[in-house]
Order: sequence, then structure tokens, then C-alpha cells
Amino acid sequence: MLYIEQISYLIYLKLLDEEETNREQLARLTGKNGNGASLFPQQAARFRWQRWRFKSGTDLRDFLRDDVFPYMASLVKEEPQVAEYFRDAILEILDPNVLKQVVDEIDSIEFRKLGPDVKGDIFEGFRVAAQGIEASGAGGEQGRGLVGGRGFEGAGEVLDGLLVVAGLGGGDAVEAV
Repeated sequence: MLYIEQISYLIYLKLLDEEETNREQLARLTGKNGNGASLFPQQAARFRWQRWRFKSGTDLRDFLRDDVFPYMASLVKEEPQVAEYFRDAILEILDPNVLKQVVDEIDSIEFRKLGPDVKGDIFEGFRVAAQGIEASGAGGEQGRGLVGGRGFEGAGEVLDGLLVVAGLGGGDAVEAV
């Protein structure tokens, strides 16, 4: 279950960065600053996915663990939902190579091009997979055949790829219906 939780944190960071990019584009097009709030004001721009995604090794691991996760948890006043999500979050992918593979895999996905149903399918897939792994006692077949999507095969492919990278399944790990 550990990697599933960790992958969900990383996906959330990518989604936040994409949302910030959408806000910036809207502001440039309309001349209005939308809701006016920036999740990553100038002094916090270094915490954006697009700024740290190219890091690797212990630099990536340490930056996420020591800087990004605590920053997200500190946004209690500015973004209470984000702060709540990261309140007890601890980066526990200790192997820098695995972490880099997961970040690269997530980086290859353009979530903003996926509809809200697909994003929901992905997170639902993580939830179901986590429950299945927990129920199975985290055996060697972690993640296999645990996830059923709600009609979009792409969500299953995304989840399957991430589970393979994290070492939790392979090939047929996810069946989207």
C-alpha cells in the first residue's frame, strides 16, 4: 500500500502544478487573475512540479521529503484542502531510482487533457488497489487484478503503468471496464 499512497501524493503535486498553469494561462488571456490566489507565489515557485521534476537521485528525494511535502502541509490558511491532504504526508519512497522512475512516468501524463472522470478513475483505482493490497496482506501479487475502472480504459493503462514502475504489478495489473 505504501507505493500507492506515495504515487497519489506525487500525482496530486502534478495536478496542482497543472492547475496553476491553467490559472496563469487564463490570467494572460483574460487579463484577470481569476480567484487571485496563487498556490505557488514567487517565493514558492521552486515547489512546483515543473521546477523540480528534472532533479534526480538523493537531490530529488531530499527536496521532496524535506521541502515540498512540508510546504504543501503548511498551506493551512491559503489552501486548506491541500494542507489537509499533505498534513501527515511523508515521502517514503527511499530508493532514489524508483522515485525518479515514478516521477518520470507521472510527468509523461498530461492530466489536464484527461477529463475529470478519468482523474477520478485513477484515484479510485488507487483506493481500490490499496484496499486489495491491504486485504491480501501485501503479498507478492500486489496490485494484480484489483482495479476496475468506470468505463475508461485509459485510466486503467495509467494506473497499470504506475503500478509497474512502483513494482506493484505488471501487464494485467489493472483491468478497466
